Amino acid sequence: MTQHLIRRLALPMALSAAVVLSGCGGSDPLVITGISAKGTVVTGTVSATCASGTGTATVQSNGSYRIEVVNGSGPCLLALTPSGGGNTLYSVTTGTGSTVVANITPLTNMFVQNFLLGLGGATAGKSSPAEWFAQPAARSLLSNTTAVSNLVTNDFLPALASLPGVTVPSGLGTSFLDTAFTPQPGDTQDNFLEALSTGPNAVFNSSTLQPTPAVSTVIVTAAVAAPDVPTETTGGSFVTGGGN
Repeated sequence: MTQHLIRRLALPMALSAAVVLSGCGGSDPLVITGISAKGTVVTGTVSATCASGTGTATVQSNGSYRIEVVNGSGPCLLALTPSGGGNTLYSVTTGTGSTVVANITPLTNMFVQNFLLGLGGATAGKSSPAEWFAQPAARSLLSNTTAVSNLVTNDFLPALASLPGVTVPSGLGTSFLDTAFTPQPGDTQDNFLEALSTGPNAVFNSSTLQPTPAVSTVIVTAAVAAPDVPTETTGGSFVTGGGN
């Protein structure tokens, strides 16, 4: 009789435990990591606004940051508020993986503010990165890593390479966006950022970290010449070419 009573009591307890566990949720967070630098580390606060969920983190002394977005899903728009004030720097994640890398540099900022905002089609005419990212077509574009890679290699980087004194590292591709690096001399990405920020043909203002007006014009022109973003895009069908 005792064993029978134990079994009768154990069943409701087991069911209650199952309900509690299911209520807690078991999905892993979206994890975003990356490096914030201009050649040297840029410290500050990073905020992520994703297709689903938001999060924040502080840049560490080595330039790294890590954001966990609970129940989040990408892609995401990243905004860095530098320590001590200054202009916000932007970046984006691409794809829809649960672990992604997004560097935040003057170069990623130019890609977002001057190139992505300059694209024609469904996302055209937006005045800020947040307004652009809010468009379903923009998030769909960023979800398609092939489409983003084509835009970078066929339009953005060639425009950058056309600027006086700029030599784009061989095979750079989208790594300036999605591959972590070490912000110190000798690192390929770090050296490139330093080159873009110094010398008579500097692409970025060393104080504001924003592109010069002439550089902005070149990048926006390249964006206008790039393939338009369709009204409806899907991860499997939107693949850009080399121009209209």
